[in-house]
Amino acid sequence: MGWGRGEDAAGDIDVVLLEDGSGAAPPEPPDVPEPRARRRRRRAVLVVTAVLALVVGASAVQAWRERAAWEELAAVTGVVPRLDAAPSVAWSLPGVWVREVSESVLLVEGVAGLSTSAVDLTDGEVLWQPADDGGWAWRDCRFVRRTDVPPVLGLSRPVGDATEVVCTAVEQTEPEATTPDAFVTVVTVHDARTGDVLAERSLRGWALVDTAEGDVLHAEVDDDGRLEVVRWDPLRGADRWRQGTEVVATDQGLGGALWAFGDLLVVQAGEQVLWLSVEDGSVVPESAAADRRTVLAELVDGAVLEQVPPDAAGPGGLLVRERDGRARLVVEGWFAGPAVLDPRAPVLLAAGDDGALAAHDVRDGTLLWTRTDGGPGQWAAGGMPLALVGHRLVLAVRSGLETVDARSGTALWATDLPVAPSGALTDGRSVLVAVPADDGSGTLIALDLRDGTEVWRVPLEAPADTLLVVADTLLVQGATGVTALRP
Repeated sequence: MGWGRGEDAAGDIDVVLLEDGSGAAPPEPPDVPEPRARRRRRRAVLVVTAVLALVVGASAVQAWRERAAWEELAAVTGVVPRLDAAPSVAWSLPGVWVREVSESVLLVEGVAGLSTSAVDLTDGEVLWQPADDGGWAWRDCRFVRRTDVPPVLGLSRPVGDATEVVCTAVEQTEPEATTPDAFVTVVTVHDARTGDVLAERSLRGWALVDTAEGDVLHAEVDDDGRLEVVRWDPLRGADRWRQGTEVVATDQGLGGALWAFGDLLVVQAGEQVLWLSVEDGSVVPESAAADRRTVLAELVDGAVLEQVPPDAAGPGGLLVRERDGRARLVVEGWFAGPAVLDPRAPVLLAAGDDGALAAHDVRDGTLLWTRTDGGPGQWAAGGMPLALVGHRLVLAVRSGLETVDARSGTALWATDLPVAPSGALTDGRSVLVAVPADDGSGTLIALDLRDGTEVWRVPLEAPADTLLVVADTLLVQGATGVTALRP
């Protein structure tokens, strides 16, 4: 039996030789110090392993943070899926404009005269149009809403995957007559995708119609010439409530409005205004109705941003309310946007009657900065906010586009692109804006939010009036029609 040490290209090797059949355990090798080269290699391996572990761990944490941040931002109206490369045209529909959007169906006008058509969001194909014999004086279609309020400045919740559409058609039964009896309003409720008629009723006069919580609200003229308001469940074919009013109908029933927002229903005919409860139709006192506030946005910490209407006691303002109902802060002015509002942003923007822009800390209302010049007009003297992502605020200004630090008002970057004030979209890394061209065409351009460098551009046949995003589809509304883009 013997023992020895050898070395090959890979390093030191201990070798023990045993005699066959000896059965003896090998002796302990002598205490030979580990060679210096081996120690250095071992330390290097340990250091590299530790560094790799840190890098992988940091990358995982960063990826988790980015996913969490994206989830918070992705639910915001005006935020599109990640677009590192220019999207492609999926379909286009000339000669129409978008009336309303849901997750799978668009309501557009202009395919056949002024009639509304339902369009498949996937391929742009017209799904159906309401029947028209040419005898209608006026037609209108809209989704049957289940959310609290219709879109306001792009901030309210979208219609969602609406399943019904309500259409109203007014027929003049007595030519040249202007009394309510000379008109009849036919209300039909359709399946949003097939157009099948699910319910129908005829109303006297030029009726007023709106929707709320899956029901149809309508006001028609009673035998005394006053408006009677009804909440109708079309799928059950029954009325939830009927409420007679003292509101006198105008000629033809025109000059009025019926508008539901939150739990309040506004009935108007000429200068006469009445407030009703959406829940049971009871009359709401004017003092209580005047205190109603419009919810503009939900912040990431659970607080809500509300617009307080002006009254005799003050000019109104913006209210941030905690999730338990307590008021956190109130600032004077009107909501200045932007339509793309990151709920994580630490800044609240308010506009004065003179168009000046003021930024407040959303946590305590502290005034951070103001702008009174550089806007595209007197109505937006401080600049028109287009998008607020993190602490970067993108503004349309006289000279083009400017991005400032929302916390301090400090300019970050600017471009002289003649951006259309129709709005902007973002994917969290870039801001998407429409730029008109001198030849009557347009361009959709993505600019890096960090420094304003161009990421990509897509030529458009006409200038864009409106930019919308529905699921993974980017809708560009122009004077000549609507175009759908996808990654």
